Amino acid sequence: MPTDLVGVTIEDTWPIPEIDDHPLARVYPGQAPRPEIFVGREDRDAVKIQRLGERRWVVVADPPELVWPVVKQFLTDASVAIAGEDPPQGVIDGGWLDIAGSDSEDIIRSALRTAREDEDITDGRDRVRFRVEQGIRRGSTEIHLRHENDALMQPQDALPEASAIPSAEESILGEFGSYYAAGVASETVSMVGRDVATESKARVERDEAGHPVLRLNVDFDRAWATVSQALSRADVDVLREDRDAALIEAMVEPAGVGVARLLRGRSQRARPVRIRITPGDDGYVVNVLSLEGAPVAVELSERVLAVLREYAA
Repeated sequence: MPTDLVGVTIEDTWPIPEIDDHPLARVYPGQAPRPEIFVGREDRDAVKIQRLGERRWVVVADPPELVWPVVKQFLTDASVAIAGEDPPQGVIDGGWLDIAGSDSEDIIRSALRTAREDEDITDGRDRVRFRVEQGIRRGSTEIHLRHENDALMQPQDALPEASAIPSAEESILGEFGSYYAAGVASETVSMVGRDVATESKARVERDEAGHPVLRLNVDFDRAWATVSQALSRADVDVLREDRDAALIEAMVEPAGVGVARLLRGRSQRARPVRIRITPGDDGYVVNVLSLEGAPVAVELSERVLAVLREYAA
């Protein structure tokens, strides 16, 4: 070897990686694997205002990168300056407004003025703040709104848990839902919006034992409402609900009959399953079990969980 050259160890350019042991791994000795289960809904283009207790938010069937510029356009059309953007947190802040010293009749100021009059509030400046998040359904987005008044609450960087005047939040959120449904803003894709709140609220994956689970990155109230309402929307025959025990028993079709049959209610082949919601690392975990508490077949579990995810609000 010449002294001006460096010796290089000969290595395998394309090494074969070690294969990890996956519990309940699928094998296909006699047929090709089936594609991932997709469940369709007829209201994919709907714009809805969802409510859970005192909470409310808008759900649209578009990804965040399409929703982000619409929120900014909504503020601009209402002559509200955009004071700040925080894409990783999905937050867009409107500028502070002096409602008492303004006679403007735009959507946001009119709603704030009415809410202040109803609550007999005359002091302070107001602002609205939007939070854009991925929705539970694949490809959907949630839009949350908070109203702040610096005479009623101490302004802070983080989005507050509740609005200073809840009626102002409800009114402006309704106006935004109508604005989005009307398609007033031109459809554009925001590259910044691709980084918005990228953490998914719902995903079907395998647990350590290899059984399918649905992970919901929400609190228990919302997790329970999500599962219960999804079963109702999918016309699944529910036998029993026990919120205290976080259990729902329902009748579903066995594996091999197709997703369409899964949603047709009870038949001679239908079998009861238990849907259980338990705390997880980031939110709650949904399992599909037999009435005896044992995991059901992997394919049936995946089908039921896919229905819960796609029929969620």
